[in-house]
Amino acid sequence: MDQFLAFTVVGLSTAAIYAVIGSGLVLTHTTAGVFNFAHGAAGMLAAFAYWQLAVGWGWPVPAALAAVLLVLAPAFGLLAERVLMRPVQALGEAERLVMTVALLTGCIALARWVWDPNTPRPLAAFLAGEPALRLGPAVVTWHQAITMATALA
Repeated sequence: MDQFLAFTVVGLSTAAIYAVIGSGLVLTHTTAGVFNFAHGAAGMLAAFAYWQLAVGWGWPVPAALAAVLLVLAPAFGLLAERVLMRPVQALGEAERLVMTVALLTGCIALARWVWDPNTPRPLAAFLAGEPALRLGPAVVTWHQAITMATALA
């Protein structure tokens, strides 16, 4: 029974990650009318930007989160929509898909250009120093709890 509860917590936190990813893909498809292959690459750039601010430049975590979530990510989305996606909106489905693949490739190339892919970039989990939540025999880290709360929201 103890293993069942532990695996349930791991499964729920993994499911929460997939739920957030799926929600983003559905939102992008609903608003743009095309499957966005660059969805994960945009998230990758946001993660690297957060690492650069919080770890690379030593910003406080709340300031780095605010900068990425409230400034950089919306600015990237607006730029991609206005400059890349809007001009091809009137074209066919294939052309719009090709544009998202090109955006995917461009994001990966930009990340490789700015951040050396051979350098590890460790990042501590949120509230890593705080004691984990205990649900009977199962342990829920704060990182897992934040992920599940975000998926529910």
